[in-house]
Amino acid sequence: MFCMGARGYKTRLRRSKVKSIEEVAVLIALDRPGRLDIREEYMRRKAGQKPVLYEDPLLEPILSGDLRLIVYDEQFDRILVALAGDPCADVGYSLAEADNARRVLAEKMTMMSLNRCAGS
Repeated sequence: MFCMGARGYKTRLRRSKVKSIEEVAVLIALDRPGRLDIREEYMRRKAGQKPVLYEDPLLEPILSGDLRLIVYDEQFDRILVALAGDPCADVGYSLAEADNARRVLAEKMTMMSLNRCAGS
């Protein structure tokens, strides 16, 4: 919990009115690179300022604890397995394949971001 002493964390903790250790973990996870853009969205949803709606009912059990936002890499993996697969037809992704797909996508997004910065 050493990083929770920073002023930004203290402000977010007060603003979000955390009620559990899971909510503290979410706030820490939202400070990781790639998640900063959803931090304010999380705060608005937690405060009830924005509705929490699910585009697909398959997402609800995966994202319900995090206000319908992908906070953890594992959630992306589970979403890919849930939405891209058909267990009856034996098609789709295993969790290991979904993790590999997430890593490839993250590399691609990093490269696109670097190219955008180099072009400006």
